[in-house]
Amino acid sequence: MAEAFRFHLDLGRREVADRTRALASRLKDGLAAIPAVRLVTPRDPALSAGIVCLEAGSRGPGEVVAALRRQGILASVTPYARPYLRLGPSMVTSEEDVDAVVAAVRGLA
Repeated sequence: MAEAFRFHLDLGRREVADRTRALASRLKDGLAAIPAVRLVTPRDPALSAGIVCLEAGSRGPGEVVAALRRQGILASVTPYARPYLRLGPSMVTSEEDVDAVVAAVRGLA
């Protein structure tokens, strides 16, 4: 954990936030182009950060998490009364990683 915090501090808070926001926007834009996906997280970067919540077709979020995990993609289910699939890019996520997640969700939705 200390190393991760040091890495973020070395990069700078603004740079980390800007990069995370850019990757999340790329993820939201890609997912929004999939007809069977319903984004729950607002697309406006001013109204969201690095967590992207969605519904992927008729599959339950737990089923989608399991299917993504089999492809090496980590996702989770929100702890809300109505659960959603939750994805979250970070500083170690590349644009290609984001595109791979979008393609994987497209294949499942």
